[in-house]
Amino acid sequence: MSLLTGSANTIKYVLFAFNLVFLITGIILIAVGVGVASVFYSYEVLLASNFFSIPTFLIVIGVFIIFISFFGCWGALRENYCLTLIFAILLGLIFILELAAGISGYVLRSDAEQLLESSLKGSLTLYQKKPTYRFIYAYLGLCAIYFRLLWRK
Repeated sequence: MSLLTGSANTIKYVLFAFNLVFLITGIILIAVGVGVASVFYSYEVLLASNFFSIPTFLIVIGVFIIFISFFGCWGALRENYCLTLIFAILLGLIFILELAAGISGYVLRSDAEQLLESSLKGSLTLYQKKPTYRFIYAYLGLCAIYFRLLWRK
């Protein structure tokens, strides 16, 4: 039996609906992370491991969102103060983490190109040794990078 009446009951179901949307979003993030990881699996030998932490990050964030939305859905439906409080604390933690990620993304925005170039230069040593690298370089059109760096030597 619900202890809430009128507009408080409406707020309960609106909170449940929003958390259901977050649950679906978490499932989509997990699916996108798995999809990106499977598509770029063949390029793993070419790039640094930093580039392949993004799909893992998406999967972890998706699981975290599902975990948080569970507290919101269950706390709203059961009208449980403890679960709703945990949900609010976790939302505050997410806000702080998003703020930190935004600031670090802004500060480190210029390092992405240098990281990609150094990763590709590091894989150039394997170009002559393995035919897989020659195929990937030709497929991606990276031969110009290889020959330009050879020309500098």
